[in-house]
Amino acid sequence: METLPLFHIQVLQLLAGKYSSGCSLEEMTSFLAPLISAQKFFNGTNYSGREFEATVLEALIVLNDKGHIFLNSGTDKSFITIKGMMAINSKVLCN
Repeated sequence: METLPLFHIQVLQLLAGKYSSGCSLEEMTSFLAPLISAQKFFNGTNYSGREFEATVLEALIVLNDKGHIFLNSGTDKSFITIKGMMAINSKVLCN
């Protein structure tokens, strides 16, 4: 079983919580910003707004390529797949 970086897991957890409606890049960036600002304190990384948005987009592209999410480039929305839910052992599968 593959292990995902912590940031990718956080993205999947966010999408699992919004599995019926999906999440746009802008929404995802705003939701993840507080988590990342706490983490950057510990590892010394500073992101500007655009750099952070690019980092989120890169994570989405990687997760899309692995089949964990569906990234709709037309609407800029991402949706988690069953494979993505299984990767984080989502409780959504039990409902």
